[in-house]
Amino acid sequence: MKNISNMLGRGNLTPKERYLLLIHNDVQKLKTGKEALTSADKEALESWRAQTNEEAREWNQLNEGWKLSGRMDLEAEFAFKDAQVAYLSQKPIMIEMIFYSSQRQANLYIKNLERIKKVTIEGAAEIAKKQKEAKLKEGLDFDYVVYRLAFELLEDKDRKQMKELYPDIETDHQYLDQEEVIAHLYNGKKELSEEAKDKLAELVAEQSYNKFAEEYQFFHYFACIPILEVAKYFLKTHQIEINNEPKDQDDDKDRDLYEEVEDAMKKYAKENETDIKTMIRQACRKWLDHDLLEQYMPLIASNSSELLKSWFRTKAKARKILNKHIASGELVARNRTAEETRKQKLYSKGLIDSELNAAMMVFEKLDLDQPKGEIDEKKAFEKFSDSVITGESLYAFGGKYEFIDEFKKQADTYDPNLGIVYDKNDPEHEGEHLDQELLICPHNSKGEAVFFSQYGLSIRMISSLLNSMTLFEEYTKDGNTLIKFKNVDIAKVFMIHRQRFIDSYSILLGFEVIFKMLTPIYETDMTDHVSGRLDTLREYAEEFNQAIRKITNTEEKLKKVKNRLFRRKETVLFEEDPLIDVEAIKPDQKVISENEAKVREVFPRI
Repeated sequence: MKNISNMLGRGNLTPKERYLLLIHNDVQKLKTGKEALTSADKEALESWRAQTNEEAREWNQLNEGWKLSGRMDLEAEFAFKDAQVAYLSQKPIMIEMIFYSSQRQANLYIKNLERIKKVTIEGAAEIAKKQKEAKLKEGLDFDYVVYRLAFELLEDKDRKQMKELYPDIETDHQYLDQEEVIAHLYNGKKELSEEAKDKLAELVAEQSYNKFAEEYQFFHYFACIPILEVAKYFLKTHQIEINNEPKDQDDDKDRDLYEEVEDAMKKYAKENETDIKTMIRQACRKWLDHDLLEQYMPLIASNSSELLKSWFRTKAKARKILNKHIASGELVARNRTAEETRKQKLYSKGLIDSELNAAMMVFEKLDLDQPKGEIDEKKAFEKFSDSVITGESLYAFGGKYEFIDEFKKQADTYDPNLGIVYDKNDPEHEGEHLDQELLICPHNSKGEAVFFSQYGLSIRMISSLLNSMTLFEEYTKDGNTLIKFKNVDIAKVFMIHRQRFIDSYSILLGFEVIFKMLTPIYETDMTDHVSGRLDTLREYAEEFNQAIRKITNTEEKLKKVKNRLFRRKETVLFEEDPLIDVEAIKPDQKVISENEAKVREVFPRI
């Protein structure tokens, strides 16, 4: 900085320049902790006396304006503190909002416990008996029996090698069935014909669509070919990027980017008036002409081709043995009937899991997203043979096969929530299945546990305790689930403090307008008086809004996550939206008009 003392001695500075030097020095000290002026410079500036009336008028005008800005800064501080008080008053309620989802879920778990079917010991025995009868009536799918028998007939070394290829291969037949399809497409040759490539591309494309879920799903495989990689190949060949990075079929880092790939595929399909199945088929067909089957080699073309051929021979042998047992009457085959439900058919192929069913029931009753898993994939693409080996004949079979012993054990074991026993008056199986988790306890005619039973009393006490711990309750209006405060007075105070925060923020915005008017005069950013306070209040507002989004289940980060475990599906709303939109808050006009008048009294030409 120049030598201010020498400048003052020469009379080089105007009154405004002198005043602004002092102000800028104070501003720099406030921001950095260091002063720009020396003690001598400050003393020279502060001890200066005006030589003319005009110099005195200019100095006094700047001084009055600066004092006015100080008073406005004090008023802004009062408004800021008022907003802080409003925010801190809401803090306990915000914490309640954040933890409400856990409290609500605990209440739903209690309600789920209350729904457990209460039975007598005779009733439990009758349901278990009916489930066993249903298992024996359904039996096992003919092709599934062939598959399980063939796996038992494999030599130990072949069975071990098969399990190394796919750990669940013993009970999951789809992988080998699809490998068999590809082997037939090769037709004994070293390469696929053009017609075979067309057929394989069509099969892969069909595997991308789940008709039961009515959606495209990229986590499926057709034999060795992952649908996700085919989709990524399509995106790569069409120069479509995700997250600013081209998707490469060899990139291990993005194998789980199902959602991003799906969104990109949907966008392309919409913009180009096509469908994802066509896109998958075209990409697969194109890739087959290059190196798809080198990167994802089918068994028939790999070093394991002899293992696959051995499987074919063993499977043919198993079919002959099974037909021999049927011919001798040791086992009985029947044709499928039109009355069989899909669930019954799935059970005949080992695709109904009582534990999974129980979990899905809980997810449904608790209004939670149901996670997609591999079992859903198997169900979606399962095919059934026309005949079934009856359960009665399997149960009575005297031979020694592991899969039949397993069937007998399953028949004798009660599987809660297997879901194959229904009331005799429910032939369409539209109601609730009877083979649920059962509770043997004293209960009334409505199926409710009596009050002084160990179960009934405990449930009621826990439920009462949980209900007393939350400030909120849900209700239904016009088909929508809404949420409100249990206590009307708390609701009023909550909205009063919310409005108090908004009003204070508006006041600060008003002062910001006035400080902008003073900025050119003092040649420094006068809005610094309020900008830091406004930033803090914006952070407060975001914390407040985050609590609202948490309780209403509208968090952005949750909306972006598909099938998140234990995530509530439904959103709930307050009748009066409590979110604070800081961008919609306008500056307080009263603050502007009153203080603008004061500024113009000091600076008439502003």
